[in-house]
Amino acid sequence: MRSRHSLRTVVAALLGAALLVLGLGFTAAPASAVVLDTDHPKVTEKHFDFGKHWVVNAPVNGGDLKWDLINGYTYPKVSGYLYLTDKECGRVHVGYYDSSHSLLGSRDTATYCAPGSGKTQWWVSLTSFSSMYVTHVHVSVQRQNSNGTYTTMGTDTKDFD
Repeated sequence: MRSRHSLRTVVAALLGAALLVLGLGFTAAPASAVVLDTDHPKVTEKHFDFGKHWVVNAPVNGGDLKWDLINGYTYPKVSGYLYLTDKECGRVHVGYYDSSHSLLGSRDTATYCAPGSGKTQWWVSLTSFSSMYVTHVHVSVQRQNSNGTYTTMGTDTKDFD
């Protein structure tokens, strides 16, 4: 009899531990994102472009801007190709704004340099910004100047619809 009691105690303890782990697993799991809007920002300037599907002298399509919603926070996620030519150096800069056009924050990709006179492309992605108040973004391609500062060459603005 004693061994059955011990076996029941062990099984009950294991079952309780399993339920506790399962319960904690459900509460600790992150909420999944809901994509509420998708835009396609495109910048086409001489030697400085952003988008997808290069044809002749510019990208045909814009990159992707997905507006995800997680627990009341909006996560604008920008991705696409940065195209540079003629030994130019540049980056993609994204500014995040509220409905009053107040800057909430900004993010930059790494700086890249075209090795020669031909077009060179890099896949870039910016996903680390979130806010309850962001309503639109400015996606810009910036040139790196010889003194290390940046000049905006072109911008596309997209709204969260």
